[in-house]
Amino acid sequence: MPHAVGGDCSPQEEESVQRFRRLLESVPTVAVQGYGMDGVTRYWNSASVSLYGYTAQEAIGRNLVDLIIPPEMRAQVGQAIEQMAATGMPIPAAELRLMRKDGTRVPVFSSHAVVHMPGHDPELFCLDVDLTKQKRVEDSLRTSERRFRKLFEGTILSLSTLAELRDPYTAGHQKRVAQLASAIARRRRLPPEAIENIRLAGLLHDIGKVSTPAEILNKPVSLTDLEMSLVKQHPTASYHTLREIPFHHSVALIALQHHERLDGSGYPQGISGDAIMIEAQILAVADVVEAMAFHRPYRPAMGIEAALEKVQEDASVLYSPEAVEACVALFSEGFTFVDVSPPDKSTA
Repeated sequence: MPHAVGGDCSPQEEESVQRFRRLLESVPTVAVQGYGMDGVTRYWNSASVSLYGYTAQEAIGRNLVDLIIPPEMRAQVGQAIEQMAATGMPIPAAELRLMRKDGTRVPVFSSHAVVHMPGHDPELFCLDVDLTKQKRVEDSLRTSERRFRKLFEGTILSLSTLAELRDPYTAGHQKRVAQLASAIARRRRLPPEAIENIRLAGLLHDIGKVSTPAEILNKPVSLTDLEMSLVKQHPTASYHTLREIPFHHSVALIALQHHERLDGSGYPQGISGDAIMIEAQILAVADVVEAMAFHRPYRPAMGIEAALEKVQEDASVLYSPEAVEACVALFSEGFTFVDVSPPDKSTA
């Protein structure tokens, strides 16, 4: 088995070297290349043959950089090898795409070592682990995740549309609320998970309205106390629907609390202050602003400016002042809904 040349060594030392090389040869999953301070290949194990396609006879005596390093990386890797030879400090391990004999690239985890064997010049070793199977699995998982995300988003939008079919005057309401609530949450620098939960809750916070009679939802005049009590049940209905879906548990709670108010005057639980989730406080502001800004059966649209003035008046009493401040700032900076067109009332 070829190995580095150097000074004389005793039979015991030679046997130690041979045991070392037999050890390298016995690891079928690690491609090991030994090379000298000049970069010339001196050792090429069986795993290297399988991984890169060169036989040991073809590889030994050639510069390692020319063998397996892609052209665009050769100058950088060559400099790193020179520095490793000069300092004895190995090149940091890294994931790379190295080159086979046929020119194709293979993903590997590559690490380097400097070995000082008795009676021999220092020898540099490159140890490469083939990541092809791992990358295939990762690619498959990413593809599955994208498909699942697409299916998940489609399901969410379908559920959102289901609620709005019962109430054509608020078509698009949940999508617009989700847009605004997410923007408020980002401005307040909430964690990404909280922002996503707010977005999902925004898209589905009125799903409970499917249990409310359509004639009440579309009534063109003020509701009676009994009718209003039925409408006020929709956050609870939304909660019971959403808690059966494998979201983060807070999505259902945000929907449950989006009509609660800081002073305890909201519904369905009448909780107040810090008992209301921050996410629900944000969704409440977005929900009210959108609802006031657009047409409803019982009143014409008030417009964004009037809606913002109203929530500012009620900040700290009904609504989170921080959420209101963020909301107002967003519109002052040019925030617009992706689709702000109200539904065509002639088709309702």
